[in-house]
Amino acid sequence: MIEAPIEDKTVIAYVTEQFEYSLASLTDPSKRDNIPSEIDLKCMILELIEIVNFLHTNSKSMHLNLAPEHIFVTKDGKLKLAGLSFIKTFTSAEPVSVQFDQLLKVGDVSLVPNLRFSAPEVSQASAMVSAQADIFSIGCLTYYLVALNQGIKDPFLLSLSDPTNMPAHRTECLALDSGKLQKVLSPLSQDL
Repeated sequence: MIEAPIEDKTVIAYVTEQFEYSLASLTDPSKRDNIPSEIDLKCMILELIEIVNFLHTNSKSMHLNLAPEHIFVTKDGKLKLAGLSFIKTFTSAEPVSVQFDQLLKVGDVSLVPNLRFSAPEVSQASAMVSAQADIFSIGCLTYYLVALNQGIKDPFLLSLSDPTNMPAHRTECLALDSGKLQKVLSPLSQDL
């Protein structure tokens, strides 16, 4: 910091740490060198679990939008979490009511979480969600990272063409529940 911050109600400013890339950029062929090795992958997943555990335990908050575009990697390989637009606080393990308006858009961006990485209950316009929704997202992120590590060209567990399409998300989640997940994960689990 060069000078003391000035309090001004007309401007909001904050300082963040510089990062090297987001996990979303790993699908770009020019960023393939950043795909983590198996040991780095395990460390990243563990760090992600620790970040979400801190969020749940200490902050009593659910992220509800854990996706590659909200996870950044610093120069020293540490993960940083962003995308806190949908964060909800909770006081107990009981689900809390949340509303996502899939018709609300800013420009071309729908104001819903990235459904490729969201739990099925998040796809309901008016939903009751718990911190377990973030655990589902960690599973999708784990698949995403493992698939990239294994060279799978389409690293998404849910193959939505529009990651804001709530009815399609519910259909995909039902397909996962009916056994598709085992078929998808079987070849990957042999390598880990």
